[in-house]
Amino acid sequence: MPEMTAESSTHTLLSRPQLEPARVSVVIVVWNAKKYVLECLGSLREHCRKVCAQVVIVDNASTDETPELVAEMFPEFKLIRNAENFGFAKANNIGIAESSGDYICLVNSDVKFLDDCISTMVRYLSDHSDVGMLGPKMLAASGEVRRSTMRFPTVWNTFCRAVGLDSLFKKSPAFGGLLMSDFDHRTTAPVEVLNGWFLVVRRSSVERVGLLDPQFFMYGEDVDWCYR
Repeated sequence: MPEMTAESSTHTLLSRPQLEPARVSVVIVVWNAKKYVLECLGSLREHCRKVCAQVVIVDNASTDETPELVAEMFPEFKLIRNAENFGFAKANNIGIAESSGDYICLVNSDVKFLDDCISTMVRYLSDHSDVGMLGPKMLAASGEVRRSTMRFPTVWNTFCRAVGLDSLFKKSPAFGGLLMSDFDHRTTAPVEVLNGWFLVVRRSSVERVGLLDPQFFMYGEDVDWCYR
C-alpha cells in the first residue's frame, strides 16, 4: 500500500471571520496495514487537532491488531469495529452516520498529513457556497504529485486512455483522457470526479444526494457519488 501525503493548495485563501467555527468530522476506514494507519492518525493529531471536532475510525474486521492499537494510542478518537469487512463504501457510510460535523472529511488510512490542509479546504468551502466537495493536492512519499481527479467516463476519454493518447499528449485537454493527464494540480479548478482517498464534503450536499452506494465494495463509488 503506497504512502500518500496531503498538503494545502498552493494558492492563498482569504479567510473571513466566523462567529462559530464550523464543525469538521473526519471518517477513516481501516483494514489492516497498521503501520500506515498509525502514521495517518499520528499526523492527523499533530497537524489537524484544532479543526477536527470529531474523528471516527471504522475498522473493517482487521486481523493484525490494528483496532487494538488504535484504541490504545488514540483514545480520543471514536472507534467502530465492524464484525466483517463491509467494503469501503459501506464502512464510510457507517462512519458518516456517526458523524455530526457541518463538513465531513473522508480520508484513506494510508494518508499522511504534512500540514493543516483541512482548515484550508474548509475555508474555501465557506467562501464558495456553490462548491459541494473539495480535495487537496496529493503527493507520493517521494514528493511527486499523484492523480486525485478524474473525468466521467466517455467513449472518447476511455479510448484515449486505452491507446495511450493521454500519455503522448499529457498537456492536451482534448487528449487528457479519463485520468486527466492534462491537469497539473497546481491550481484550484472544477473537476468532475474527486478520487475517494481524501475529500471534504458538505453535510448538506450528502443530505441532498445521499450516501455512498454500498453496492460498490471498493472502487467506483467515488465516480458514482460525484456524478450524483
